[in-house]
Amino acid sequence: MLGLINRTLTYKNETNIKNLYKALVRPHLEYAVQAWAPSLSKDIDRLEGVQKRATKLIPTLRSKIYEDRLRETKLFSLSHRRARGDLIQVYKIFNRLDNVDLEPLIELSQTGLRSNGLKIVQLEWNKKLRKGIFSRRVPEIWNDLPREVVGAENLKAFKKALDRHQPKGPLEAGAIRP
Repeated sequence: MLGLINRTLTYKNETNIKNLYKALVRPHLEYAVQAWAPSLSKDIDRLEGVQKRATKLIPTLRSKIYEDRLRETKLFSLSHRRARGDLIQVYKIFNRLDNVDLEPLIELSQTGLRSNGLKIVQLEWNKKLRKGIFSRRVPEIWNDLPREVVGAENLKAFKKALDRHQPKGPLEAGAIRP
């Protein structure tokens, strides 16, 4: 798709490239990432490489490093977007917005006043094969969220609170601002 965009577009500016990338390329990279998310660094780098090539198509940003290109285009890294998607999926599960059985995925714990009130217990798995599954990668990030984000009244408010709380940088365990 990037090759097609590069060959067919005669006037390449930031707006055109960014809109075509978001409409034609990124959906392929993010399809079903909550069910399948890359856990090996070679797979993560390969997916991120597609976005790197897409931002290099913008002539004015071609000479800059990847992080600067992301900042200038106001795009997030794909790993940040995957983590954000995971948190949105957990919110949907907790609030019964998706018809998903909670039991096999995540286990809730009763928490005290200092937490966000909806903690997820980290389930123990004894195989490296399962290290990238949803129930392994979500608890630590979710448990770090503050009460005002987790307790949002609807999905739109949750997304706004999440973005306001973590507007830039990697969305990883320990990276959420208190």
